[in-house]
Amino acid sequence: MNRKVFDVFSDNIVKIFPHGLPRRVGISLSGGVDSMALTSLLSRYRDEYNVGVEIVALTVNHEYRKGSRQEAEEVGKLVAPLNVQHKIIDLKWNLDSVELHQLGNFERLARTKRYQHIQKYCYDYDIQHLFLGHQLEDQVETFLLRLKQNSTIFGMRCMKDISSYPSLPLYPSSVKPPIKIVRPMLNIKKKRYLLILQRTGSSLQHILQVISEIESFQQSIYSSLEELRHELNRLGQIWYDPATFRLSLLLSGQILKRYHPLVINRFFYEECYKISPLKSYHYKFTNLDVESAWVKSKSTRSIYSILKRVVFGKGHPEKFSLLKLNWEISSYKDLGSDCVNVSISAAKYHANQPLPMIELALGHNNEWSEWVFFDNRCWIRIKTTDEFPIFGHATIKIVPYVPKLHSTAYNMFMESQPGNCLPNKILTNIPVLLLDDLSVTGKILGLPSLGMIDTYWKNRIQVEFIPKNEFDQISSRKSISSN
Repeated sequence: MNRKVFDVFSDNIVKIFPHGLPRRVGISLSGGVDSMALTSLLSRYRDEYNVGVEIVALTVNHEYRKGSRQEAEEVGKLVAPLNVQHKIIDLKWNLDSVELHQLGNFERLARTKRYQHIQKYCYDYDIQHLFLGHQLEDQVETFLLRLKQNSTIFGMRCMKDISSYPSLPLYPSSVKPPIKIVRPMLNIKKKRYLLILQRTGSSLQHILQVISEIESFQQSIYSSLEELRHELNRLGQIWYDPATFRLSLLLSGQILKRYHPLVINRFFYEECYKISPLKSYHYKFTNLDVESAWVKSKSTRSIYSILKRVVFGKGHPEKFSLLKLNWEISSYKDLGSDCVNVSISAAKYHANQPLPMIELALGHNNEWSEWVFFDNRCWIRIKTTDEFPIFGHATIKIVPYVPKLHSTAYNMFMESQPGNCLPNKILTNIPVLLLDDLSVTGKILGLPSLGMIDTYWKNRIQVEFIPKNEFDQISSRKSISSN
């Protein structure tokens, strides 16, 4: 193997893991050139610098073609001399609900299913870092695609050397650390791609220079973000209630003048992640910041422009929905200073629309249910107790609180609870536990985010509630350079 390539790879590993490789890592091994090269480089690095590290190569058998299992086994034979464990993950398809040959985008579905199964394996076998074989040409392709799609600088930065796993986690981060994706070959060139670039007249070095400049600017934005967040926390001007999924902020006109619009917009984007139920949230930054898109849009309705108009303009309040959240922005005078008050809460579901719902079957085995990620906002799990076991089985539904559906049941629930009833505006969209009665309006057993359980049930079940993690900031404040 080319020593120069290995030296570049080794430098990348040291930058990503300055204290050495974790004791066990995974590789997504398809058997293609890139993943085979990655496996060879990583095993050599382990042998030279990190003896004892366990490398597990994961090959997914999609079960879509005859002989695919045998092909996966052949991949294992190829990496056997590298002292790498090889595991085959077989995908199972529900042919009763979907005919694979009728799917319009099988590749996308297979990718999603592949990532989900690999993630479960990594959780089960304590693998916290999964290596992928993306190389320099993949990075350039990503840049060109995002340029075409009118991305902002946060997208134009392209793939990171270490980033979040592209599927929803299976556990809260406080229970099991989230799995991270590692790409240590993003600055390693592939000659065949250079030939394609030369034929099309593209300049590889120019693209790499643009990516580098974007990264530098992004780092300055992140530094300003931390400064802004620290200032608002120090002044007590940001309030987050994880029990009711509400966010309130007080911003002065001086802050709006001092910070770049991109900093303000990104700050709101990251803070709102904690309360938004939007599943595609990580791809929606331009919803808050159309002004910073790579290709300028005719629209200028960014969060910053709205705040500025309310503070320095006529001061008329603004109400709108964005990112499945309700926003209320109004002017505010604080010791003679022009300020803006921002209140953000989850947009309510209507009684006539399908509600997000999770069902949990309870027995009397005194074991916790699996963690469930409800409405992309919080984690919940339930178990029965030994002292007052449930005889037979019960099914509990978790749904968001909708005033029109649940206010009567809530009033009955509160008859056995200390304290006064909360207004529907506060209760809207918080998770509600219902005893299954084939509807979404049954008896309320509890409000887990508020720590409230029905008097009869509180000695029969235990409930754990964990709000969604904060926005993942692993988006590579440091990164490997391009060579």
